[in-house]
Amino acid sequence: EEKEEDPLDAFMVGINSTIQQQACTKEEEEEEDPLDAFMGTLSNKNKKRKVEGRLDLDNEEEATSHWKVPTVAAKEEYYSQKEESNSNTLKAAMAQTFHRAGEKAKPSCRNEEEEELDEEEKRRRKNEEEFQKSMNTKINHSLVDYETFQKSFWTSSSSAAAAVEAKEWREQHDVTITNSPQDYSPLLSFADLSTHLPPHLISESTLTTLTRAGYKTPTPIQSQTIPITLSGHDVLLTAATGSGKTLSYLLPLLTHICNQPHLVPNQDGPIGLVLVPTRELAAQVTTMGKPLFTSVGGSILSLMGGQGKYEQLQSLKKGVEVVVSTPGRCIDIFLKASDKGGTNLRRVTFLVLDEADKMLDMGFEAQVGSILKNVRPDRQSMMLSATFGKRVERVANGWLERPVRIAVGKTGTSSEHVTQHVLILPSLQAKKQWIIEMFPILASLGRTIIFVASRADCEDLATAIRNSSTSSSSAIVDTIHGDKDQRDRNSALLALKKGKVSALIATDVAARGLDVRDIRTVVNFDVAKNIDSHVHRVGRAGRMINTKKKKKEKENAPGDAVETTGDGTSGGGEYQKGDAYTLLTPKNADFANLLLESFEKEGREVSQELAALAMKSKRWGGGRSRRSKSGLGFHDEDHHHGGGGGG
Repeated sequence: EEKEEDPLDAFMVGINSTIQQQACTKEEEEEEDPLDAFMGTLSNKNKKRKVEGRLDLDNEEEATSHWKVPTVAAKEEYYSQKEESNSNTLKAAMAQTFHRAGEKAKPSCRNEEEEELDEEEKRRRKNEEEFQKSMNTKINHSLVDYETFQKSFWTSSSSAAAAVEAKEWREQHDVTITNSPQDYSPLLSFADLSTHLPPHLISESTLTTLTRAGYKTPTPIQSQTIPITLSGHDVLLTAATGSGKTLSYLLPLLTHICNQPHLVPNQDGPIGLVLVPTRELAAQVTTMGKPLFTSVGGSILSLMGGQGKYEQLQSLKKGVEVVVSTPGRCIDIFLKASDKGGTNLRRVTFLVLDEADKMLDMGFEAQVGSILKNVRPDRQSMMLSATFGKRVERVANGWLERPVRIAVGKTGTSSEHVTQHVLILPSLQAKKQWIIEMFPILASLGRTIIFVASRADCEDLATAIRNSSTSSSSAIVDTIHGDKDQRDRNSALLALKKGKVSALIATDVAARGLDVRDIRTVVNFDVAKNIDSHVHRVGRAGRMINTKKKKKEKENAPGDAVETTGDGTSGGGEYQKGDAYTLLTPKNADFANLLLESFEKEGREVSQELAALAMKSKRWGGGRSRRSKSGLGFHDEDHHHGGGGGG
């Protein structure tokens, strides 16, 4: 009989067996070195690859296969895969940004600034879409029941003697009229308006306002334009800057409005619309027209960027007879806002396009065309410019209805009241030195405008003048350019007009239409982009002046600071004599040639220095050949130190 096994002994035997098995396993693991095991693994891999030694040396072709130039097909496949990858990335980003309605938005790692920029971009794109939409807006005029209105108010003598006198007057003042159905005698005195117009259209208060403003007699352009416009014709007007074109349309517009029914607040828009290229010109026309329209109980408002649209809309809803606006703001207010219960152009019967060539140069042709599509087709229109080219002629045929063309002087020529001087200097630094040394002298003669090419140049030149040792406390300079706030630009212009600053350094934003009447000197520190811009720059000087103010200044001003041309009678007008200095360097040979041709056309003298530089232009083969001097407008004995040209 077997001996019965004790339970405790059996339990202890099991524990000992387990301990022995674990010890054997640990010994087996410690026998193999980990590094050996790792190297063994690498050795096995190398055996599988069957590659001996260095891959980049023993099998160079395989190592550098990715250096081969890919085929066209490979490139197409690569960019196709890349585009698909980018598309997938974009879709993933959009999936994180947008979520289904009713679902909770997924968290975004974008910061608040990025989201704010996106919102601004959305608003900008929305505004751009609305602007383009408004540009394409066109009223179906056949569905609109427009009120009839009168265009012709002028009465004049049709005698043979009057026709002969009118012809002699036009020859004397170099006035040309084409496409006119009849001969219109010029208006020789503003007092004669009452003899040619019905009493209710020309009030005594209006004549008094003209007298107080210093308008003694009409200028040649006013003498001929006012009768023709008040006879109901569309007019295309070209004349030199400073010749009084603004009053040539403001007076007919005033008469036109006086014959119209009163505006209905919150219903009617303006009766007269004047489109201008720049904010400064809009403000200037408004300032000039305000006394006239106020004299008959009317109002005039300027619309431009840099001002609140809400305030402008509120003023328009109250009733404004005349609006002077830049094309962009006009679209913003009348075409975009009209869908929101704003205002409209249905009452516009008199349209003016001032400085039309400038609007075309600035790319406003499409915008102006869009505005005109929303104005009744039987309106009366005027188009004014100091230059007249094929492009102006083309748009005039589309925007005007059988216009009478009135031209004073030679189209595209500089003001005859300005003496032009051309200085050939060796470098930009020499030009700066000249302006610094001459600035106190120019400032002592009268108000000055200095034109430069860029906004940065405005501030740099102003700083150089202010910091120069020759600058005096009385010779103060300010700047005007696109980077300045509209309020600062207006403030600078006002300071120049009031004499608080001696000179204004400006880009071409101030070159067109600005009427600072006492500008004595213009300096073209940088040349203009073309000869038309040069004409407008030079035209800032030699403008018609206020006769009352002239008499006061003559008593106090030294020298010829207020020297005038014209006798102030028979519509001759009185102009302040001016000077223009154009600074050239050897790099400006092409522009020198343009000046030479312009001076020849205008009958101005050309210095040999200017002619020599012009011969280096592309027009003359860069100086490789030189044509005969005959016909170039200068002689061998002509020699003016510094390259002066006289008018």
